[in-house]
Amino acid sequence: MSPQRVSEIEKTISQKLNALRQKDERIRIASGVLLVCAAFTASFGLISILEGLFYLSPAIRTGLVLAAAVGILTVGIIFLVRPVLSALGIIARKSDLDLAHIAGKHFPDIKDRLYNLLQIADERKSGTLLYSAELIDASYSDLTEAVEKNDLTQSITFRKPALIGRSVVYGLAFFGILYLVSPHYFGDAMFRVAHFNQEFEIPQAFTLSIEPGDIEAVRGDSVTIRVHVQGD
Repeated sequence: MSPQRVSEIEKTISQKLNALRQKDERIRIASGVLLVCAAFTASFGLISILEGLFYLSPAIRTGLVLAAAVGILTVGIIFLVRPVLSALGIIARKSDLDLAHIAGKHFPDIKDRLYNLLQIADERKSGTLLYSAELIDASYSDLTEAVEKNDLTQSITFRKPALIGRSVVYGLAFFGILYLVSPHYFGDAMFRVAHFNQEFEIPQAFTLSIEPGDIEAVRGDSVTIRVHVQGD
């Protein structure tokens, strides 16, 4: 096999692995964005439920919000910032050998051959090749057709971000139903969580309203006074 043909095969494999790498990075970034949304939705919603049930003090409310913020920030750094930096080439991207391992799980017929060919290619470029020319030709010829006919990007799918996105939708729907069922209760709780460091007066269990209210009366006039109790 001519050196030119070997180079063409290596270029084709490199292009297919690079397409797989780019798709993997898009999936990881999409998953990261949705995980941050899920973390924010769950944190804000659960803290609002606790606030509605127990009318938390500003100190406890602030502590919960700060803890949630740290958690969301951690999720963002691990699952969003790192994939973005990797896609930009600022930190290490997945190697061809890593991608060959991923592709091999979906295409088991090329798993070992692709991995071995990449190792041979690295050794050939570094000048440390220990294999015979016949073995190299056989390895390249054996793998070329299998790699060319398969789309390595099919090794991975957007199933993971789809599942996370579904969870976000379910969470928003759940908290949305709570708001619709009791807008005063849950809406007020969300407002207090949004203003977590402020003091809010706990409403009384009941209120008194007096009728007729402020009126002018002459001594001796008969005035009917009614007292209404509202609440528990």
